[in-house]
Amino acid sequence: MPVKTLFIIYLIEYFLSTYIYSKSIYNNNILDYYIYKLKTELIYLSKNQENFKRGCTEILVLYLLSKEDLYGYQITQLFKEKSDGRFTMLEGTLYLILYKLVEAGYLSTYSKTVGIKRTRKYYHLEPSGQEYLSRILNEYDEITKGIAMILDREVQNDEQDR
Repeated sequence: MPVKTLFIIYLIEYFLSTYIYSKSIYNNNILDYYIYKLKTELIYLSKNQENFKRGCTEILVLYLLSKEDLYGYQITQLFKEKSDGRFTMLEGTLYLILYKLVEAGYLSTYSKTVGIKRTRKYYHLEPSGQEYLSRILNEYDEITKGIAMILDREVQNDEQDR
């Protein structure tokens, strides 16, 4: 669980318990129940955000690799730079996705020596990966248009998309 979420949970827990103590309405069972509910809800929201992020990562990785071959750390830095820090990812999480894409045949790897002893593993988008990227980009476009329509948000016409 992200540190920010844990901090928020314990901050709210502190203020909630302080407020209840100060009002002299302390009931251990009630306080524990509301703290439990709060923690559960925050954990649920945090996990959903992470799942959504993981789902988006595959399409973002393939897109970046369609521009040039990259190594893992470079991909995480591009996420951070291009999103102004809004989309960050640990390398370990990214590597699980990269291994899955390599195993599926969408990416290949090669090593390149950097400096005297250090080697970097670069990822290359294969033609099957380019086809897969095109397919999931089309699915992404359709899904986001549908969501925008449900949310009564402005949707671009198909002519503008091209």
